[in-house]
Amino acid sequence: METVRTPDGMQTPGIRVLDPLTTPLAKKLEEEELVMLFVWWLVEQVQILVRSANQYVSTVLAWHRRWFGIGIGANLEFKRLPQMIDGLCNQKVESPPLQKKRFGVRPQWLSVALKKARHLAADSRKEKFVTLQSCYDACTQSALVGVLRAGDLLSPLSDKKGWNPLRDASRADLTFKAGKGGREFAVIMCRNSKAKGPKRWQKIPVYLPSGGKLLDPCAALKRMIQLDPVEEDKKASTPLFRDPTSKQSLTTAHIRSHIRWLMDLLGLDPTKFGAHSLRIGGGTAYFNAGADELVLKTLGRWSTDVYLVYLENCRDRAMQLADAACNTSVQSMQDCFCTAIDDEACEASKALETD
Repeated sequence: METVRTPDGMQTPGIRVLDPLTTPLAKKLEEEELVMLFVWWLVEQVQILVRSANQYVSTVLAWHRRWFGIGIGANLEFKRLPQMIDGLCNQKVESPPLQKKRFGVRPQWLSVALKKARHLAADSRKEKFVTLQSCYDACTQSALVGVLRAGDLLSPLSDKKGWNPLRDASRADLTFKAGKGGREFAVIMCRNSKAKGPKRWQKIPVYLPSGGKLLDPCAALKRMIQLDPVEEDKKASTPLFRDPTSKQSLTTAHIRSHIRWLMDLLGLDPTKFGAHSLRIGGGTAYFNAGADELVLKTLGRWSTDVYLVYLENCRDRAMQLADAACNTSVQSMQDCFCTAIDDEACEASKALETD
């Protein structure tokens, strides 16, 4: 997308890289207005649906951030743009654009699906399929247990222009260490793909344990490097997860397709799943294992409370909490409530226990 056509017929460059630290706010707001003008042109001049215009512009914004590391408007958060989209929807009598709900992959689902996939790869009697499946095993387990986005581990593109060792995880970013009691764990240095500014190049450690009953990302990573070894001096220039035949990095598109295939093996609707389903499933597993919101937010590297939208309730956890609510008396700190009622309820409860 080299140019963006505006309503008056001007050709405006689509590459709009501005320094987030030195660009004045007025200039950033002008960039936002340009994007809003583009949306208006798509709807009024090209005569496409508002939701289609919103999807197209979202693609443009994501493309710019992905390729240049800086969003249009020098990383300014476009707060007026969604308001404009809603206004156009009201004007055109359209329902607002809805984000397709993505479902999480449960740890037990991934465990069963990966076993099926490994059997299929072994039955093919082709070593390259077994090696490739070991790579998918390690990547999917690492993403779920590490609560990682596909973009944290992988590049959007597999060619040399897409994968960048300074940004994307390489074999040199994987290490194995021994913890308490000699229990081994893996550490992957990977980026936060949602980070902005200089932090987008900063790699942070993600810890992956061994010995899990359903998933064992540490063992999966060890198996991958045993089947697809890399010489020590080439690790820094080799993608962490790669196709053993082409030697190119797996991409977010590869993982998305593989997850859908795995869910199809289980008889589930593959269209309801994507690469982000691993992050949703991991966050949900942590939450239902008892992690509080602060811990979960830190482990998942969420800068806002948007992660609450992803968490899926667990039936057993919900029943456990509901049962606790049925058996818990609550003391209010406000003096306006009559404590006599509380005392009466407590006496009634004790009477039932003794009957």
